Amino acid sequence: MSNVVPINDTNLPAPSKLTAFRKDMQRANAIVSRLREVCYSPVVPACIDLERIEREVIATAEKFIADGDLARIRKALEAASRPATRKEIAEQVTIFVGCILSTLGRDMTVFARMMAQDIGERSPSVFALEYALSKLRREMDQWGAPISVVLDELSSAEGMRKDWCESLSGDVPKLIADTKAMIAKARRKIEPLAAACDAKSIPASTSTSCRL
Repeated sequence: MSNVVPINDTNLPAPSKLTAFRKDMQRANAIVSRLREVCYSPVVPACIDLERIEREVIATAEKFIADGDLARIRKALEAASRPATRKEIAEQVTIFVGCILSTLGRDMTVFARMMAQDIGERSPSVFALEYALSKLRREMDQWGAPISVVLDELSSAEGMRKDWCESLSGDVPKLIADTKAMIAKARRKIEPLAAACDAKSIPASTSTSCRL
């Protein structure tokens, strides 16, 4: 593992795009998860809710693809999933330990070297490395915790990344098509109920959900 140099001798990396990346991942995951929830639910709401699904869920997903956001976010996720290099690990540990030094004012050279070595043995993705250390850096009041705290945070970040990979790995256009087919099937079941409601002068929007 590369030696971790003092913070004042390091050229700090460019400002992180981690926050924007996380927002993109959360937005993409929310869109795809909502599609799956609607598509695979055994219960479909009444007609008025089907229209809302078309307007809010399907239209949002179609725009997400048409604008190129899905392709862009998948590419960013793939880049963030590569293993961090020794240099990247050393940089992040240097920044992290530098923050601790400014708080505690003590020599942490050995601690920094061993942290970098232990992190390197985990082969974290670049996302997990930056996310875990930046999260701990922002949350810490004073540092007296073992390196295992950092390793646990790395594992948590990797779990988050893997969830995003799984969520966005499917065929989203097919998922949209399946959702549209589900809505069409639901309408065929609901329309006779709506007609019966109209005949009795009962608002169709008050009809109950139907099970497919």
